[in-house]
Amino acid sequence: MSGRVRGNKKLEESGKDKLAALKTAYFDYIRLSKTLFAHTMNPPYDINELPADSEFYKPAKSMAEELEIDWKKMSHEDSNRIMLALLEEYYNKMAEMAETTDIVISVNFKLNTKQNSNEQGQKK
Repeated sequence: MSGRVRGNKKLEESGKDKLAALKTAYFDYIRLSKTLFAHTMNPPYDINELPADSEFYKPAKSMAEELEIDWKKMSHEDSNRIMLALLEEYYNKMAEMAETTDIVISVNFKLNTKQNSNEQGQKK
């Protein structure tokens, strides 16, 4: 019986590792999307305008090499190709993990504003 428990524990740890990897992939995709599109973050017009210290600079530059696009002389259309290819790559990492595991993804939305918390305090 103890062997079965150990086996289940290993399965749980494996499941937890998969869940952690899926969460990482999900948040990587969200950060990439935010970097490329969030107007509050001053997104780049072209991908080669990413700051060199951006976590997505090296992957973008590697994608340009893979697509045989000159990093310094790319057109806006080529930049869009790289952005789409990066989004596809990061999305596929997330989707592959979600499809190959027994993980159920649940998303909760919560409005968290100062106004709401002040209203909550006044109701008490």
